[in-house]
Amino acid sequence: MVSPISQYEQNRDTYETIADNLDSIRETFVSSDRKTQKTVLYDSSVFAVVSVQNNISVLRRAFRAYCNADTWNEVQDAMRSVNYGNNKYDYMQHNFSVIMSPVGTKIITQLENGNSWKAVMTMVSELKGVSYVKAPFVACMLGFTDLMCIDTNVAQMIDDDSVQATAYRSIEEYREAISKIEDKFDNLADEVSTFMLQWIIFDANREDGVARHEEWFEHMLPGSPFGRQQVLDSF
Repeated sequence: MVSPISQYEQNRDTYETIADNLDSIRETFVSSDRKTQKTVLYDSSVFAVVSVQNNISVLRRAFRAYCNADTWNEVQDAMRSVNYGNNKYDYMQHNFSVIMSPVGTKIITQLENGNSWKAVMTMVSELKGVSYVKAPFVACMLGFTDLMCIDTNVAQMIDDDSVQATAYRSIEEYREAISKIEDKFDNLADEVSTFMLQWIIFDANREDGVARHEEWFEHMLPGSPFGRQQVLDSF
């Protein structure tokens, strides 16, 4: 098994590029008008929902199909290729309504004010298909990298039953698990952000190079075509 520190050292330039791209998304996000912010926040919620219990190739294909859709029917068709696709389509429709409401404004304001964990708690409470694990992923992919998504690949690298990919009962329990991950890989945690630490551990466990998530970065400045279309219709 590749150690996370070796994974990072062998791919340092790539990870630095990913970190720079996330910074660019964050800078664009915080400086954009509210329509664009809600577009990108919604896109990130879609990316997080689709990523649950689907591998990278399925996520890439489905998210690109979502971005290129012209109607909700085409989005529904895109979800047929993913696990629990019907449920995820329902979650996506629900989450669109929530993010276009004052709740979406609340999440955005919390992120802008540096209250990432409050934004996570709001998302866990209000959005469907995300959790204490995946709500942080929504924010992280927008460049708020002081959070972490403890998925199965990350949890498998930690020999501690309290660090898991599901079933967290509180934000405090989840943050304690993150602290244990940072303690285990403290040398690497000192060099990179919390989210980039997770990304590197994820890749190290997969032993398949670097997950670049091109499908995300190619659409996120300033949001996916489908997201922009729907937001314009709703405002």
